[in-house]
Amino acid sequence: GTYYGARSGSEPHHVQADPRDWSVIAVNHTREAVRGAEIRAEVFDLTGQRLGDTQRKAVDIPAASTAAAFTVPAPDGDHPLHLVRLRLYDAAGDRLSENMYWRYGQARDLQALNDLARAELDVSRNRVSRRNGRVSVTVTVRNKGRSVAPMVRLALRDRRTGNRVLPALYSDNYLWLLPGDEREVTVSCPPHALPGELVVTAQGYRTARASSR
Repeated sequence: GTYYGARSGSEPHHVQADPRDWSVIAVNHTREAVRGAEIRAEVFDLTGQRLGDTQRKAVDIPAASTAAAFTVPAPDGDHPLHLVRLRLYDAAGDRLSENMYWRYGQARDLQALNDLARAELDVSRNRVSRRNGRVSVTVTVRNKGRSVAPMVRLALRDRRTGNRVLPALYSDNYLWLLPGDEREVTVSCPPHALPGELVVTAQGYRTARASSR
């Protein structure tokens, strides 16, 4: 998961929080200013219910610089472990960045993950293409359950043996999916690595493995 986190932090426009005080900023890694952007923050419990109102802040982000937004307070009530979702939108309303954090006070708060109702994942294969000497498979993974699906890992596999196909590159992985959330992911590999029939699987913490249809 570290690779995908580092890659997300290096995207051209990025929204992030400082876990020391939960202050939120937008980062512009490009040479062009971003005007009329908006930062939004939402807090969710482990069943995907939003806690409190959505925070919003309009910002202009200078070139190669940052813009401060707000601080995300802890939610009311007994929610020692919860999720903080940040999103950055441009002036046209298109999403530029999304970042999800799990926030807790003490390490023991993470034990709440062991009591989660099992999320149900669904993987549908959208298309297969060949380009630049690689075969790409695009799938949509969706959380059909009633609780958060933590750390959903996708894997390209041989349908017959279940073995992973290597080497393979993923556009995203290790996903946190709220109930109803879905994410499109593309997996690519060289043609010589392809099995007779391939499948993309998804499995998270306390979720059964789902296979692409």
